[in-house]
Parts: sequence; C-alpha cells; structure tokens
Amino acid sequence: RRRHTRLQGDWSSDVCSSDLSFALMHAPTDARVAGVVAYAPYASLAEAVDTFRIMICRLVPSAWLRRGFDATANQLGFIIEEQSAEPAMSSMRVPVLLISGDRDIHLPTERHTRHLSTLISPDLGQYVEVAGAGHLSIIRKHWPELDEQVRAFCARVSAQVDSELSLSSTSTTQASR
Repeated sequence: RRRHTRLQGDWSSDVCSSDLSFALMHAPTDARVAGVVAYAPYASLAEAVDTFRIMICRLVPSAWLRRGFDATANQLGFIIEEQSAEPAMSSMRVPVLLISGDRDIHLPTERHTRHLSTLISPDLGQYVEVAGAGHLSIIRKHWPELDEQVRAFCARVSAQVDSELSLSSTSTTQASR
C-alpha cells in the first residue's frame, strides 16, 4: 500500500531505501522512468553505513565495519562509494517526490533525504517531511495528508506523460501526411 515507486511503468510496493536510492541514481538516464516517489532514500551507501554504525554499533570501529561492507560489495561486483544518489540529483530530468520523517533515526533526514532535496532543481523536486514519522512508521502508519500528496504527485506525473504521448502522437500523424 505504501512506498510506491513507479519504475519502468510498474507500481512496486514494499521497497526499501536502497531500492529507492537505486531508482534515483538511474532515473536521469533511463527513459522509461517518468517520475520517482522515494520514501527515506539514502544520499550515499557509504553515508548510510556510517549512520547505521553510529546508531546500532557505536563501539565498532568504522574502518572494521567498512572492510566487511567493502568485501561484500566487491563480491557482488560494485563499489560502495559509487552507490550514491547525490550526483544524479543535479542531472535529474523527471519529477521526484522525496519523503522522510522528522524522527528518522535510521537515515536522519538532514544527512539523507532533506540533503538530496537541496541538490535537485526546484521545478523537478518536491520534499515532504512528515512530523512525528520515523523510518519505519512512515510506511506502517496511515498519514492521510501524505497519501494525498503522493496521489497528487502521481496524478501530475501521469498527466505529464499523457500530454507528452499525445504531442508525440500528433507530431507523428502530421509528419506522415
């Protein structure tokens, strides 16, 4: 029901911050993406790892934890430092709705979602911070105002896509005459 990401024309639910950050990273270069609704995405995976370390295992040295993450990432074929939504935000070509809770201790909004909102063009990016919501409660609790904002955003994106398809169809018809 919540955390909807329209990616490749499908609605998928129950995705996590890493899926949403991945969608943000690829949206500027993937023509199939019409818009992104991202609930609490991380700004960068390296920053997210550090945030979780501070919150969950403060006594574990950062270098030790990073060695484990780096080794796993290497086995999976990627580099943690390259997993960042930050560079993509400045080249974004589609509308983006970034949503976070003001009580998110997992991915504090000032280091992640709000930070990302400062990197995108104001005519494409919209940022919503839900008062009283944490990282998990933002998807588990009903927030009527947020639901309405997501519906309105999706309606605008759908109308924009319909308009572009209509213009494309009209120009194709005129060109064939």
